[in-house]
Amino acid sequence: MREILTSPHLPAAAFRYSSMVKCGPLYQMAGQIGIDVDRGKLVRGGTYAETRTILHNMQASLPDFALTLDDLMHATVFCACFEEFHLVNQAWEEVFATIAPPTRSAVGVTHLPLSARVEIEFRFYRATTRGQR
Repeated sequence: MREILTSPHLPAAAFRYSSMVKCGPLYQMAGQIGIDVDRGKLVRGGTYAETRTILHNMQASLPDFALTLDDLMHATVFCACFEEFHLVNQAWEEVFATIAPPTRSAVGVTHLPLSARVEIEFRFYRATTRGQR
């Protein structure tokens, strides 16, 4: 059974899609761009700032879904300026320096919503119950 989940720590959907869908033990988070949740606007500062914001928003939302970074099994990174992918890695390493990182794919693209430079989607797996969801 598919369950639609929400979090105030993720940017509001600008179009008709769900930010997070749970099917059994799998959780799929929609692609996230570097939106400042309080302002509802793309952060300034380019690839590094956007990636940090995406990772921050994702981490801030995890308690709302009773998930942890240990439940993160895969991330797909879409990068509009692949020459700057080292900046994605820099922000990534700040989060995953002390824990085992998930698998990851990276795709070079020509355009992203709101002229973002980075978009990341996340997939989680949680077989046991640790909270309300």
